[in-house]
Order: sequence, then structure tokens, then C-alpha cells
Amino acid sequence: LNQGVMMKSVVALLLLAVLATGQAISFNKILDAEWFIFKTHHKKVYQSPIEEGYRMKIFLDNTRKIAEHNRKYEMKEVPYKLGMNKYGDMLHHEFVSTLNGFNKSVSAGIESVGASFISPANVELPREVDWRKHGAVTAVKDQGHCGSCWAFSTTGSLEGQHFRNTGVLVSLSEQNLVDCSGKYGNNGCNGGLMDQAFQYVRDNRGLDTEKSYPYEAENDKCRYNPRNSGAIDVGYVDIPQEDEEKLKAAVATVGPVSVAIDASHPSFQLYREGVYYDPDCSEESLDHGVLVVGYGTDSETGQDYWLVKNSWGETWGENGYIKMARNKNNHCGIATSASYPLDPVNDLGMNVVLVTGGTGLVGRAIQNVIEHDKRENEKWIFVGSKDADLCDKESTRKLFDDHRPTHVIHLAAMVGGLFHNMSHNLDFLRNNIHMNDNVLHTAHEYGVTKIVSCLSTCIFPDKTSYPIDETMVHNGPPHPSNYGYSYAKRLIDIANRGYYDQHGRLYTSVIPCNVFGPHDNFHPSASHVIPGLMRRLYDLCKDGASTEDKVFTVLGSGKPLRQFIYSIDLAKLIIWVLREYDSVEPIILSVDEAQEKSIAQVAETLARTFNFKGKVVYDTSAADGQYKKTASNAKLRKYLPDFQFTPFEQAIKETVDWYIKNYDRARN
Repeated sequence: LNQGVMMKSVVALLLLAVLATGQAISFNKILDAEWFIFKTHHKKVYQSPIEEGYRMKIFLDNTRKIAEHNRKYEMKEVPYKLGMNKYGDMLHHEFVSTLNGFNKSVSAGIESVGASFISPANVELPREVDWRKHGAVTAVKDQGHCGSCWAFSTTGSLEGQHFRNTGVLVSLSEQNLVDCSGKYGNNGCNGGLMDQAFQYVRDNRGLDTEKSYPYEAENDKCRYNPRNSGAIDVGYVDIPQEDEEKLKAAVATVGPVSVAIDASHPSFQLYREGVYYDPDCSEESLDHGVLVVGYGTDSETGQDYWLVKNSWGETWGENGYIKMARNKNNHCGIATSASYPLDPVNDLGMNVVLVTGGTGLVGRAIQNVIEHDKRENEKWIFVGSKDADLCDKESTRKLFDDHRPTHVIHLAAMVGGLFHNMSHNLDFLRNNIHMNDNVLHTAHEYGVTKIVSCLSTCIFPDKTSYPIDETMVHNGPPHPSNYGYSYAKRLIDIANRGYYDQHGRLYTSVIPCNVFGPHDNFHPSASHVIPGLMRRLYDLCKDGASTEDKVFTVLGSGKPLRQFIYSIDLAKLIIWVLREYDSVEPIILSVDEAQEKSIAQVAETLARTFNFKGKVVYDTSAADGQYKKTASNAKLRKYLPDFQFTPFEQAIKETVDWYIKNYDRARN
């Protein structure tokens, strides 16, 4: 009997062992299937079977943690749920070191101070806000294995501000920030700060779009192109630390706000849904930049929450979002380091045009034209030598800092007539080089989108074929009479190409023929030919007496040929170049070749206009300079075939009338 009982017991034990083994095999198959699904769904590829085995063990451990936590969730012991995501095969410490890139330890190379947030008065804040419903939030993005969360937080806030002010939602480039904001203390994939990124955008006068400067999830060479700028800011606002009420006011009345949080806990890595609250979360040890896009109260639990956009893709959390506990003593430090950019309001989309040399001949003409052709999105600032010494770097920087231009028309230059150039070539060279370099490089530093610099046809080679065109600027040495001025001006064209090739800047130049008009320089030793002749005729005619016995002496033979453009016409064309011409290549702005005049024709036209009855004499002992400098405006005519130049006689009369009327305040 005892042997029979023993035998039955052995058989039963064997049956149990077989059953257990079968269950173990089935369970292992389930785990294998889950691992296979995880790898397939998240497109995981490992370098070796050893690494895959290592990652599988981490995955299984995280699966266990999720199950244990979610049991507590079902028992209502915790307010949020965990779930497997693409980070489920990563150890927590490697996850944190790879993705959490808010780095308060970075040192800014440029001092950055934000404005303080002031809560709106007499405003009742809504009980809930979700800026996604208003179209102010772009789709969830994925930073990949790069600690660039700070860049995504920055772009999210700027995208929201840009949308609120323009009604247009533009996805902005995080890679632009990763690559280009290093001198502000940011370290690309190794971390950074949102405030310093806002400062970079401000100083750079723009940030590329995501489309033009796509994300790479690694540090790369800066290649910002102002032509592709999608938004700008004029600074940023810091919300008082640890003040959730003020953060609420900012989110409600301003828009999405950049915040930093403590995301260093395993529960955050595997968050799935619900209102996140981890008692171990710190309000000071912040390591991750995210974006608050709203707030509300959970309808089931009654818990207040912040609606937060993360940058870990849509498979993490609630389609890329997390609800974080609100009014829980600044949980996870969500209100410790909150800020948002100041998108221009009054100057939104405004082109701020700074005109150097704005009180001179061409600058005054541009002012005249703009009075009748000003656009709503343009703000014009005209400055002269009294406003800044452009030969001095610091003075130039102060000018740009005061006005923050987006565009520059650079007219300022040391200029003079033939004889003044001949005796001061070195001064013309050095002063113009200093001036041009200061303006162009300061413009680059301040993120100026476009510069139009003014050259001259006198910079072309002395020995050349005619008509000259834009391709011939550097084909040989200029005339020896003005080599200083000419070489300094030629260097602008070279610099423009350099700024384009190295920095993507659209800095270009125009090459006008001889300019004349009101507000010219009429000083005898520093004037060009037309104002110089006008001054002599005025002096001969000013007493009102008969001029029949007087002699009007013209230096030179009178035979050289020149094209002359009225300053008002040139002003119209320069404004067109600023608004419409989209090339770094220079463009000649000249009257047609058929409108070329000899110096003798100019002198005779002026004599008739002044009603001079005396004798016109040509002093052939004086130098003529270049015989001709005929310029082709074929390129201009391709763009503006129907542009009408003011007839020469009419332009001369208007200039003479202005000079006679304004002699006492003219530059004599």
C-alpha cells in the first residue's frame, strides 16, 4: 500500500513538473513576442547578440516596473500610469544623461538679462487653457539621442509668440540653435539654456525655419541664412521663480511658456497618462527643458495640472504630452525657471531700415521718395556724421544697438571731386575701408538681413572696353586719380561675397553713375562736377547784375563723357533694390547709354538754366580725368524695362532752383 501511495505521489510530482515546464515555456514565448514587437515597433537594431541580450534584460526589468506601478494606479494609489515606450531598453542613468539637456551650469559668453513678468491687472484668468486648440503649437517633435531639449523648448515658445502676433504658425529650427548659439553658453547636444537661446535669436535678428534648417540630432557647423528666417524676438521675460500663479497668468495671457523641470526619475522616463506626481521630484535640480502649453483640472480626480509638451516624439506619454501636477508646491520645479520670448509687437514683421549717410545727397533723396512711398511694414531711420563716427567701431556698434536695424542702406563715405581725390588718395582709402568694414561687420553681428551699399562707376578699371558692366569691376587697376576711393569701394563687393559664402548674408551693392541733385556738396574743393559748376555759376550770377562780360571757366577740355543720374531717380532704384533685388552680385544703376553727356554739354545746360549770358571758357591746362566711363544698364533694364528717368534738363532745373532757394543752408 505504501509503495502504491508513493508511486502515485511520484507520478503526480512528475505531472506537476511537466505542467510547470510547459507554462514556463509559454511565458518565455510571451516575453520573446513582446520583445520582438518592441524592437519592430520602435525600429531597434543592435550591434551584436550580446548587446541585444543586454537591452532585452533592461526591457524586461522596465516591463516589471511598469506592471508593478500600474497595479498601484488601478488601486488609485498613484495618479498616473506608466507604459512601455522607445526608451524602455535604456538604463535610467544613460537615458537621463542622453536626453536631459537643461544645463544651468553652462556659462554664458554674452551677458543676458531678461525683463521681469508683471501679471495683468483686472483680468480674470480662465479655469483652463490649451493653446493647441488655438493653433499656436506645432506638432510634437523628437530630439533623438541629443541633449537639445532646451532648443525645442525655445522654438516652441517662440513659435507660439510668433503665431499670436502674426496668425501664422511656423515650425522653427532647433538645429540652428544647436549649431549657432555656442558663444551664448549653449553646448548643442550637451545642453543649454532657453534664455540664452532667446538672446541669440535677438542678437542674430532671426531664426531659421525647420524646413530650411532641418534637425539632425547632432552638433554641426552653423549655417544660419537670414533669407530663411522664420521669426525674431527682441528679448525675453523671466517669470518670478517658484510662483505658479504668475506662471498661470503668463500661460493664459501670453501663450506657451518655456520651463525647466526635474525629469530625472524613472517614472518620468516611462510616463504614459494621468497627472504626474512623484514625491521625490525636486524643485531645484532641473535637468530638462519643456514647454507649458496650457493648464486645467482633471475631471476624474479633481487634480490641477500643467499641460506640457515634451520633445521625445508622439510615442512617449500622451501623444508626446504630459500632465504635470499643478499647485503642488512647484512640483518638479516647473515654475523655477520659466520664461518666454518677446516677439516684436509694434515692429512685428517690421523692416527697420537704417540709412547711413542719410543726410547727404542720396540719403535726402531717399527721404523725399519715402515720404510718398512708405510701406506699413517699414520703419526708416536716417543718420549722418553727427549721429555716429562710422570710422570708429564702438561708435558704430552703439548706432546699431540704439536702432536694431533689420536692413541697411550704406551711403556714408568720404567722397570728393577729381582734384580732392588726387591730393588725398590715402585718406580716401583708409577712411572708407574703416567705415565700410565697421558697418558691414557690425551689421553681421546684429543679424541685419540685408545691406545695400553704394559704390560708383569711377571704381572700374582705367583701361577697359566700353560699355562697362558688373562683371568688370575687378578687371584691372582704377584710374590713378582716385585709386584710394576706388579700391576701398571695390572691397565692399569682395566683403559682400565673403559674408554670403561664410554666413549666408544677403549683402549687395549698387553702382550708380554720376549723381547730382538737391542737398549735394557744393564746396569748391570737394564737390563733383555738376555741383562744382553750379557753385561757380551761382557766384557769377548772385549779385543780379548783367553777366554778359563775365567768364565762366570750366576746368579741362569739356570733352570727357559722363552719364548723370538725378538723385531722386537713384533713390527710387535703391529702394527697389532693397525691397526686390535678391542677389549678392552688384547692379549698375545708370541712365541709358544714349543719355551720356559731355562736360561741355553739362556746362552749357547749367549756363542756360542760370541765364548766364557771358562767355564759357575751357581751361585745357587742367586734367580731364578719364575720357569716358560709359556704363551698361542692361541688367537693370532686364528687371525694370519701363523705368522712366527724369529728363536731364528738368533734373538740372530742379537742382538749380533748390540750390538758389537753399543757398544759405546748403553745403558750400
